[in-house]
Amino acid sequence: MLRSLSAKKRRAFYEGQLNTKHEDLFEGENKSVYIHGFTEDYVKVKTFWNPDLVNTKHKIIVDAIDQDGLVKIDFIKEPIAILQ
Repeated sequence: MLRSLSAKKRRAFYEGQLNTKHEDLFEGENKSVYIHGFTEDYVKVKTFWNPDLVNTKHKIIVDAIDQDGLVKIDFIKEPIAILQ
């Protein structure tokens, strides 16, 4: 019961973030042809795998919520920083 409530709350939060701009930090794992990252508001996002995205920040716009509950994005411009 609590898990389904959590999923509903997360989905509602993600829906409230649609069509908004964020900064995103991508993690380094290739999971099923996707790379995942998090916005500054902890929205978990995904885009197609690109090794150049690993440990980089990008300005993004939250585009849609996929069937797996993760958010798809569009890039706004080039990376703004590379973390060492």
